[in-house]
Amino acid sequence: MSRSLILIIMTFFVLGCNDQLDVDFSDNNAIVGIPPASNDVVVYEFDSEARLPLVLSKPFTETITVVVAYSSNNATYGTHYTTTPAGVNGTEGEITVSIQPGQDAELKINPILEEAYTQDRSVSFEIKSITGGAYELDGDNSFDITIIEKPVLEVSESTLDFGKVATGEDAVLSFDVTGFGILEDIEVVGGGSFLVSTDNSNFEEEVTTSGSSTIYVKFAPNSEEAGAQNHTITIESSEAITKEVGVTGIEAVFSQLAYTSFEEPAAGATNVYNAPDGEDLPNNAGENSVDFISVGGEIGFNTSYVTGQEGGADDLIWGVTNVIDELGAYTLEAFDDGAQAYVSSDADGLAEIVFDEVDITGSLSAVVSIATYFVGSSWETDDEFKLIWRTVDGDEEILSLFSNGSEITNSPDGSGDSIVDQWYTSEAIISNRKAGRLVIQIGHNSGSEILFIDDIKISAVN
Repeated sequence: MSRSLILIIMTFFVLGCNDQLDVDFSDNNAIVGIPPASNDVVVYEFDSEARLPLVLSKPFTETITVVVAYSSNNATYGTHYTTTPAGVNGTEGEITVSIQPGQDAELKINPILEEAYTQDRSVSFEIKSITGGAYELDGDNSFDITIIEKPVLEVSESTLDFGKVATGEDAVLSFDVTGFGILEDIEVVGGGSFLVSTDNSNFEEEVTTSGSSTIYVKFAPNSEEAGAQNHTITIESSEAITKEVGVTGIEAVFSQLAYTSFEEPAAGATNVYNAPDGEDLPNNAGENSVDFISVGGEIGFNTSYVTGQEGGADDLIWGVTNVIDELGAYTLEAFDDGAQAYVSSDADGLAEIVFDEVDITGSLSAVVSIATYFVGSSWETDDEFKLIWRTVDGDEEILSLFSNGSEITNSPDGSGDSIVDQWYTSEAIISNRKAGRLVIQIGHNSGSEILFIDDIKISAVN
């Protein structure tokens, strides 16, 4: 006479892999579970698995083998779902589950993600047999599983931290968005100093995407107030729960390290400078200053010819001047800042102004700003104006302004806009952030080509 065995199908649990089942060994060491209220079970495709514990009503000493059959009209094993233990690909098949003495067993159903929404899917399961000892099945041994294609938004990051970014500069980070089963557009909304883009080129406060894409976030602070900025980027769809990415960054404000508007050096009693032969250009009594030793305010500088480019010209309009209207040469309404500026004209050679050393080591960013006024004339393509950052590593060219053949432009190849007969402020980023000296190189070979330099600032973010 065979012994009757009740194989109890415990309630389906939609669980993570680390969740534990509550079991009771009190009934003569039998494993007992609460039978399901219904044999129809729902599992969502995108965020879960279904775990079906198989338990016996009495203890056993031999291995028990349970065969579970499955079939479906709209779900294919291997395409829409798998199981553990494994079955075979197709619309129907069988799964073998072994139950060892003293161990629990379960049948796990794993939905497979489909990016395109199609339909909900249903699979029928039935326990066909049990072997291993003289046991018999008892009770209702069939159940159905419905796999719901619930649209879901997923994001790869929950937070983005930009760290320090200088005022007027920007930094870009990114995260991935995946829309499972979502047919409508996905809206990504930034705000404040945090702009969003789908192509890492065109940044807006709000962009639209679909399916799976990378979202680029630009932190571009411009409040000129130092401190942290925080925002929440939302990823929204009418079909799924909104996701959020917290973004934070610190706006770092530039601090001025050195400056000059040439107010402290002496302007000449007459607006001239006579350059001696040789590289060094010293100050001449009663003439415009070409050298200056700082006394703690404006930065000091020294003017000289570049080796092999000595000019030695007489009666130059050169050096620190306070003359805004030089008869027959130029007429300005005012200097850019203050009552003096540095002027240059035909030096018959390539000259450079070398400023005192400024230490920008360890700074997050460093920039030089300078105001220039090129008096309109026939500026030739070989006329030079360059800013250089000179360190122990050598020279880094940070700005160059060249002529288009007649007028100086705001580009290094002469293709930019004309900037003659106006005060024009340029900013140049220093890449080699070490202790160094600002160098201005000037090369033009006509007395009518006159240049004014004013309002120089060297600033950095630490």
